[in-house]
Amino acid sequence: MDVLSDVLSSVRLSGSVLFTAEFTEPYGIFTPSSETYAQMLVPSARRLILFHLVTAGNCIARCNDNLWVEAHAGDMLLLPYGDALSIADAEDVSMRSIFELVPPLPWAGPPQVTCGGGGSSMRLLCGFLHANELLLQPLLADLPKLMVIRGAEAMPRLRSLQGFILDEMGSARAGGASMVQRLVELLFVESLRHVLTGRFDGPAPPLASLGRIRDPRPHCSLSLARAAGSDRTPSSLALLRG
Repeated sequence: MDVLSDVLSSVRLSGSVLFTAEFTEPYGIFTPSSETYAQMLVPSARRLILFHLVTAGNCIARCNDNLWVEAHAGDMLLLPYGDALSIADAEDVSMRSIFELVPPLPWAGPPQVTCGGGGSSMRLLCGFLHANELLLQPLLADLPKLMVIRGAEAMPRLRSLQGFILDEMGSARAGGASMVQRLVELLFVESLRHVLTGRFDGPAPPLASLGRIRDPRPHCSLSLARAAGSDRTPSSLALLRG
């Protein structure tokens, strides 16, 4: 069994769509680090894995204070560590916090967020995943904080999963919420497989990191993670980083 399969077979993933959004030019939206709100969504979480699907239009995005990157319809912004993210139509626009736009929790379902000046529109579908961070460490170690998976270059299954999520979100079929949750989990797994081939925009992970995940032999870091259980002390994380 390869390392990816071995880790995923030991990890319980949970996730869902947070909200959908339509932003019209000019707009600038800031989402703080997931560490500031993770426990409002998952009480046991320290941070979340975040993704943003651009379902229509174009935007620019950046993680923390790094360089801006372009994203287009069909692209996915993946933040494996849940860092702060800015999304805008131009670099010099003023920013509004996403928490000014979404209604207070709890939500009956993913809210629709609208904002902007009435110009050309861009649509997003935003969601999250959570898992035992210690067990996921062999997969997430050294990945870029923001990756752009290009829809035009994505594997057919990745594009199909995005379409299935949008279809379930737009329907009122029985079991729709559960289907969306499962599809989000599959989207993350398929995205990880995509990352392993290096088909994304962003700083390349160290070759040693990718080699460790591609290695078909179970890696010792997974055994350490299992042994550590829920221990998240600096010493246990240092062991995982090798």
